Amino acid sequence: MNTDDDRTRAVPIGGALAALALGAYMLPGLAGAWPRLRGPLGIEDRTADGRGYALTFDDGPHAQGTPAVLQILERERVPATFFLVGEQIRRNPSLPREILAAGHRLALHCDRHRNLLRLGPRQVREDLARAEDAIATAAGTAPELYRPPYGVANAAALRLAAARGWRTGGATGSGGRPRSRSRRG
Repeated sequence: MNTDDDRTRAVPIGGALAALALGAYMLPGLAGAWPRLRGPLGIEDRTADGRGYALTFDDGPHAQGTPAVLQILERERVPATFFLVGEQIRRNPSLPREILAAGHRLALHCDRHRNLLRLGPRQVREDLARAEDAIATAAGTAPELYRPPYGVANAAALRLAAARGWRTGGATGSGGRPRSRSRRG
C-alpha cells in the first residue's frame, strides 16, 4: 500500500452512535445495583412519605398462593400492593377483584415475566399494553404503579410508564443500605 492512499481513517461514527443509543436504552437496568441512578430516572425506592415500609408481591396472581396470602394479610390487618402479571391474570381472572375487595392495591408488573433488557421497544410496549389491559379487564381499574420484572427497567419501559402516568418502583433491594424499619409485635 502506498503512502498516498486516498482512503481516510474516519471514526466509525455510526457504530459509536449505535453503541451510545444502546447504552442509553439499557442504562436504567443499572438502577438496581446503583441506587443513585433511581432518582434521576424517576424510579422510586421508598414509600410515598419516605418512612416505614411497603409490603409488595410480584408475579401473581396465583390460584393457591394469592388466597392464602390474602388470608394472612387479613388476619394481620396488613395492606399490600400486588404487582400482577397479565398471563397469570388470564389464568386466574377473578383474583384481581378479590385482591381489591380485600383492601389491597393492584399494580402492573408485566404480561410475561421477561428481562426487559432482552426486549426491544416495540416488545416492551406490547407486553405492558397486554398487562394493562388484563388488569383493567379483570379488575375494572387501571394500574397507577409499575415495577418491571426483576426490578430491571429499560428506557422504553420508563418512557411508557411516564406517558401512562404510572409511578415506577424499581429494585426491591437497597444497594446494601436498609430503607425500612422492621415491624415489631
